[in-house]
This record gives sequence, C-alpha cells and structure tokens, in this order.
Amino acid sequence: MKIVIYMIILVFFISCQAGDPDAHSAKQNEHKHDSAHENKGSKSKDYTFPNGTYCATVEYHHPNTASSNCYTLDVAIEHDKLVKIHWPDGERLDESHFTAEDISSGTCSFTSDKGYEYSITIIGKSCSFTESYRSGDHSDPPSRDHHTIDGVTD
Repeated sequence: MKIVIYMIILVFFISCQAGDPDAHSAKQNEHKHDSAHENKGSKSKDYTFPNGTYCATVEYHHPNTASSNCYTLDVAIEHDKLVKIHWPDGERLDESHFTAEDISSGTCSFTSDKGYEYSITIIGKSCSFTESYRSGDHSDPPSRDHHTIDGVTD
C-alpha cells in the first residue's frame, strides 16, 4: 500500500512540474501580446514637423529701443521644437541663445538671452534665397526678406 501512495505522490509531483499545457500556451500568447504592445509604444512619435529646415516669418522686437522687424527666414526644427534661426548672411540664433520651443502648432514665441522677443510662424518648406543674397549682396534681396513693422526698418 505504501508503494501505491508513493506512486500517486510521484505522479502528482511530475504532473505539477509539467504544468497545464493550456496555461503554458496562454502565458506564451500573453508574452507575445505584451511584446507587440511594447514595440508599438517604442515606435518613433509622429511629429507635426519632421526634422528639417522650414521657411518661417520671424517677428523680432527689441524692448529697449522699441524697434521691430519681420523677416522671412529658414529655421531648423527637431522633434517639433524650434532649435535654430538662420539669417541669410550666415549668422544663426540657436539654443545657446534661447531654449528650444515647441512649434508643433506652427507658431511659437520666446525671449532670447539678450531680452529680444521673437514670434515665429512656419509658412512652408525651406525658403528660397538667391545665392547672391546669401553671399552678402543685398542689392537684390528676396521678395519676402523683411519689411517694416511700426515704421522701423532694418
């Protein structure tokens, strides 16, 4: 009789270690589902403005002198944040002068490290400036280069 009891206990332990095949299969499916969900979550975010250069109106205001100007310039966007403004003469205003701003709505405003106020509005892909204008010949500026705001011209 003892042998029968030992055999039953042995069979019981063996069956417990093998586990329920349906439960094992369910755990595998659950793991696959979790992995698929994690992969979807790790996909890159869809940005309103993919990384690149865009044409924008840049309104500038100097609060100490009350001078204001509006320019059409190329700006750099990374992950829906404005990170750089390119001036046609090769100069640029970048994150060393302002904190990258969210521009996913198409507009943003910020104050530079010198206290100048900027309002940026994206108007399209990269601006098209003539090579002569980029090299410093401003005798034939681009038609949308800049214009006067409040009677002050650059």
